[in-house]
Amino acid sequence: MIKRIFFVITATIAIAAYAIWFIGWSSSETYIQTRTETYAAGQSQVWTFLTEVEKLPEKRNKIKKVELLEVDADGKKRWREYTSTGAHIDYRIASENAPQFLSVNMVSESFGMTATWNYSLSTTSPNVTQVKIVEISSVVNPWVRGLMVLSGRGTGLKQEHRHLADEFGFSR
Repeated sequence: MIKRIFFVITATIAIAAYAIWFIGWSSSETYIQTRTETYAAGQSQVWTFLTEVEKLPEKRNKIKKVELLEVDADGKKRWREYTSTGAHIDYRIASENAPQFLSVNMVSESFGMTATWNYSLSTTSPNVTQVKIVEISSVVNPWVRGLMVLSGRGTGLKQEHRHLADEFGFSR
């Protein structure tokens, strides 16, 4: 009886692991998604919210600490986020045109993903700003990609808009 239970548990784990790997293997390494929302705030307020990375631990409970790093060879701002799970992720500002456009690169992290987020801000009326975010990400490891597909690859993009909505509220 115990051997049978052990076999069933082991087989279930093996099948689940294979399913995760297969989902990742059959999914595209590259992921591109665009999401646009409109917020009840001025363009400069939204810009400040997006670019004051040192205040991220106050805004997002999954980020425990932000370490500002030396600027890169091109003079671009860089930082490292430490998450509640103990992981860390390095970012840099790839390009910016304040307060209309911001491009942020995920330079390195501990689970095999690279990404760029392009933020386009436009004023639709006084104190109302439309924010369009384009995520272009890549996950090489099929195991990680499979887990990300199962958990929702666009989750980070949705969370970014949720943080903006929590701060400013949607404008409909």
